Amino acid sequence: MMLKLKKSLVCLMSAVTILGTMAPNALAAYTLVPPAASVQGTLSVMRVAGADRVKTSVKVADAGWTQSDYAVIAYAWDFPDAVSATPLAYKYNAPILLTDTANLNADTSAELTKLGVKHALIVGGNGAVSANVESQITALGIDIQRFSGPDRYATSVAIANAVGNTGSIVITNGYNPYEALSISPIAAKLGMPILLTARDSVPAEISGYISSNSITQTYVLGKADGTTSDDGVADNPVFPNPTRITGANLYQRNINIVKLFSSNLNFSKVYLATGKAFADALAGSALAAESGSPLIFVDNDMPPVTKDFIASVAGSVSNVCVLGGQGAISDDTVQSVKSLLGSSESVVSTPVVPTTSVTPVVPAPVMPTPVTTTPVVTPTPVPAPASNIGAAIDSLVSTGTITQSQALAIRNGVSGQFRVAMNSLASSGNLEQVKEDVIEIKIPDAMTAAFKSSMDSEVTSGLITQNKENIIISDYQSNIQTAITSLETSGTITSVQGTAVQSTITSAMSN
Repeated sequence: MMLKLKKSLVCLMSAVTILGTMAPNALAAYTLVPPAASVQGTLSVMRVAGADRVKTSVKVADAGWTQSDYAVIAYAWDFPDAVSATPLAYKYNAPILLTDTANLNADTSAELTKLGVKHALIVGGNGAVSANVESQITALGIDIQRFSGPDRYATSVAIANAVGNTGSIVITNGYNPYEALSISPIAAKLGMPILLTARDSVPAEISGYISSNSITQTYVLGKADGTTSDDGVADNPVFPNPTRITGANLYQRNINIVKLFSSNLNFSKVYLATGKAFADALAGSALAAESGSPLIFVDNDMPPVTKDFIASVAGSVSNVCVLGGQGAISDDTVQSVKSLLGSSESVVSTPVVPTTSVTPVVPAPVMPTPVTTTPVVTPTPVPAPASNIGAAIDSLVSTGTITQSQALAIRNGVSGQFRVAMNSLASSGNLEQVKEDVIEIKIPDAMTAAFKSSMDSEVTSGLITQNKENIIISDYQSNIQTAITSLETSGTITSVQGTAVQSTITSAMSN
């Protein structure tokens, strides 16, 4: 299909003691693949990758599990409902498998059967993972539990209720996945729910969760200027005993998170993932949690803070797991990491499959009751064009033209049609497959990037010609209209709202 992105690594630093106790792990019947043995004095490097993000999630599951009663099912192409899922996956010793919205991906279906999964834990509502996918999973003889709410904030609360409360929580911006992914293996190991919040305010669902639970420690991720930056979370007195973990960019924040929790991490094995797309890190975070390993973002433009940290833990690291293929993390980047770890050679190890299975008794997860609302929407005039598509859709929510749940459906619908357009161009010969993959990696979420500006930069770089850019944009605009028409037909949005959305997105793409 497309996309190749995934990787992760972890290292050690100074020990820092954190508050809160480790939640007891609710064991499911499962068989974990034991860690690959490394040769004394040699760095062992293993790449776990598939042809696209869904196939990579399957490869990650194969690398960590030979059997599992539970599996977490998440939408492959957008992050809001999925980034809180790792503590849930860890609680039930489950891999995270990705799928499309409309249909259960064939590779995911085969993996569910291969692992002998009996219980599927779906994160997100029907707009992310449809009722049809649910039916297809049920047809495999697997029961379903869905953790969702009317928006990303409520969904994170539904997942938090299932994870349980140990007294500590993580708060992160609901529009940026990378801080949540950085802390996911740590939060999972310590039984800390990951709650999503707005940039400059705390949604009622989040404040309600905090007031209903005994919380003694809050880890707030990202900068404090929540009104001016997508990765920010403004200070708020509702957060009990807050400890803020920040940094100038996602790489620095990633390292600062790992440093703070270094005493809780196992640095003998580190996971490397790209910081330019969320999917590989999401699937890999569940595997990293099983060994208590850190997840480190590395890319071709790896900043000094990351390089310095990797070098500082060189004496502790004996195994490196690279998440994703060459499109996500290149061999050159892997070689740079190996050099920082003091190794010029490596052994690519193959996990040993155990012959026995552990089958502990597991309590069934508590299924929170999803909140279903049907808000009355009064369309308002279309707001001024925003500078990118994601902001354009957000502006429609802020003016009351559409609801948060409708915005999610629009994002999912348009993202899906974007993939249809890209696949069509590749299959028709208008765009080489390798270039399609590069474009999708560089624009992993078309809703949050200035699409035309991004395409213009690819023309400038020589990746595509001006003529091909024109074809891609024309086809993309056509598919946006198809997505919106489909949402109108299904009754998800009204025709008045559809017109407003189309106008606003078109304006955003022209900016």
